[in-house]
Amino acid sequence: TGRGKMGQATPGVRLWAATVEEIDPLSCVGYRNVVIMEGTNNLKVDGTDERELYTKYKNKIAQIRKYNPRCKLIICPVLPTRSHKINRKVNVFNQYLYNDLSQSNLKVLIVDSFLTFLDKSPAVMATLR
Repeated sequence: TGRGKMGQATPGVRLWAATVEEIDPLSCVGYRNVVIMEGTNNLKVDGTDERELYTKYKNKIAQIRKYNPRCKLIICPVLPTRSHKINRKVNVFNQYLYNDLSQSNLKVLIVDSFLTFLDKSPAVMATLR
């Protein structure tokens, strides 16, 4: 229990974060804004193919778009970690987001969360309007 910043904020509480496979697209129906952020858990597994993971991610986003065609679909790239090995995978995965997903017909807004959260201006709120 309780490792890192989230662990300090919630001592003794175990948090759950869905993997891509566990996201139910129907649970996104009816929301005006849907925010999806891939974490590093899947990328930490040895032998993980970033392209294969990205394909699963993109298919899940397509399902969400199908069931909620009018929502603003906000995609956050994977944040870097302290591990150089994992960051190489993060960079490859994020390049798929920037080069492929942004060019798709899925009508997504990619928010560069790492740079945005470093920014002292209210840039995040401006993208949600």
